[in-house]
Amino acid sequence: MGGGFFPAQMTSILAASGAGKTTLVNQLAVFTANKGVKIGLISLEGSERELDEKLDRTITGVVGEGSDENVLKNLLVSSLKGKYVSHAQILEECNIMVYDDRCKIVIVDNLDYITSGIDQKKYESTAALMDLTDKAKIHLIQLWQCNKNDPNKRVNSGSQKGESRIFQDSHNYISMNQRYPDGKELEMEKNREKGRGKFLINLDYDEKTNTYIEIIENNTEKQHNLKLLNLQ
Repeated sequence: MGGGFFPAQMTSILAASGAGKTTLVNQLAVFTANKGVKIGLISLEGSERELDEKLDRTITGVVGEGSDENVLKNLLVSSLKGKYVSHAQILEECNIMVYDDRCKIVIVDNLDYITSGIDQKKYESTAALMDLTDKAKIHLIQLWQCNKNDPNKRVNSGSQKGESRIFQDSHNYISMNQRYPDGKELEMEKNREKGRGKFLINLDYDEKTNTYIEIIENNTEKQHNLKLLNLQ
């Protein structure tokens, strides 16, 4: 990820509806927890059963059968579900995960699910979440459903122009697009205010394990590693 997720920063993950945002953050959450870092996951879409099934498959895909002790200890999954959750509840849940549970990273998937259109409450909540990242020195990952009608049109941070200024102030962006003829493509924008560059990672989806597998460009590990090192 070009150096990882740093404290006191917000990363926005952008994609159209159904593009795979939740699958991506599930994998990020499991991978992070398995590395011994406490991470909180607030997933507002779908039922608790659906989320549990997806997470179980992701755990198997990332760490293998019977090797999930670190994940169970470090991954906190919120009980909040559904579009009738209030913004106040989300903010309270984030504060509990940060100050009581000592999470270093919190994922909010996603505020768009409980709002529609240009919504002032969404912006106020995002501002409060950004303030929390700064005060508590955590990293917040927030998912956004892009303003995208044409499936052939690429999504990037510019897709949200006309949305909240708070959104534009996110430190990092991960844009997810379809990579034709198959697979996904992630475009990373790290620390935009510092003038860092962009880079692409291609992914293939494994339905059996609900995980994305990185495809090394040109089959050259050295070239790929150099590309990441240049952005750190």
